[in-house]
Amino acid sequence: MGRSEVTNKQRAARNTSHLANLPWIFRRKVKAIISALEGWGWRPVIVESLRTRTEQKAKVTAGVSRTMRSKHLKQTDGFAHAVDMVCDGIWWDDKAPGFVPYAKMQANAARSFGCRSGYFFRGYHSVVHDFAHVEYQT
Repeated sequence: MGRSEVTNKQRAARNTSHLANLPWIFRRKVKAIISALEGWGWRPVIVESLRTRTEQKAKVTAGVSRTMRSKHLKQTDGFAHAVDMVCDGIWWDDKAPGFVPYAKMQANAARSFGCRSGYFFRGYHSVVHDFAHVEYQT
């Protein structure tokens, strides 16, 4: 799976910090996705949840996001409705052994818990960019 870049304690702390930015039902779903992936031997890391409008504007300007209506922005309930989650040791490296199997597993886990996965997005970015995105469906 590649070299680990964070310890289990750092990974847990990072995930916990990002989970606090999610509404309780989505938080439970993301925890379930993480547990499923860990059960299959992966080390998922939430790398982003809540973004400011300034951060989102920079992502749109850089071409890595296409909208200022991102679910990463604070929604009407005060929480983010999206996370970006990658596997420790793989990150966004589509050449890394395990990238495609992890991306597919994460996408299917997200779907099985009623979330939308960027892996299934069509016509904007490559799988490399979108696979990490997991979105709450209301």
